[in-house]
Amino acid sequence: MTSFKTAQISCICFIILVALAGFVEAGQASEIFWEEQDNYRRPPAPSPENGRTQTDVRPRFRTIGQRYSDYLQWLEDNYPDEAEELENLQQENPELFGRHLRISLRKYGEIFHADRENPELADLLKEDLRLKERRDYLLDKIRQEDIAAEDGEQLESQIRQVVAERFDVIVEIKQFRHDQLEQRLRRLQRDLRRRHRQLEIWQEQKEQKLEERMSELLEQKDPQFYWD
Repeated sequence: MTSFKTAQISCICFIILVALAGFVEAGQASEIFWEEQDNYRRPPAPSPENGRTQTDVRPRFRTIGQRYSDYLQWLEDNYPDEAEELENLQQENPELFGRHLRISLRKYGEIFHADRENPELADLLKEDLRLKERRDYLLDKIRQEDIAAEDGEQLESQIRQVVAERFDVIVEIKQFRHDQLEQRLRRLQRDLRRRHRQLEIWQEQKEQKLEERMSELLEQKDPQFYWD
């Protein structure tokens, strides 16, 4: 019974949390949540009558599982300590695993998606994360009560340097996204011009299209114009 509950909790936490990382849409996550919960409560026995076999696997859940596997592999390649902690928690404490996965996705999820689609942006996001962690480390040190005045000045100088570097990285990220948006806008403008020219041609060819359609209907030909 314990292993059953553990599997159920792990499944439910996992389905909800992967939605936060963009692995599935929120609506899909909700549907899968109830479907999986119902399946855990009343798992249908494999039989020819219900069309299930011993090797039958629910495809949507398998897809989510593959995406999580991709995320975990990415963590192993980029942040191995985080990947190891997640793997250990998944086996030892499913409830704590769910909370830690949520934190992990908030911290690394954006970088993970960017790394698959745009490595250049991912590199900038990784550098931004590194600088934030360095800033927090230095702030913890400077806030210690027994710190010497000379050490405090040195730490303050280091914090200023980190903040300045992070400012430059943030500007690069914003510039990168601006350029991406501009490229997308140009593509949309080209598509809009193409559609506008097509619309003008259709308007000019109304009588011709009507005659063609009459012929197609009466002679049962395949239509050359989108009528449906």
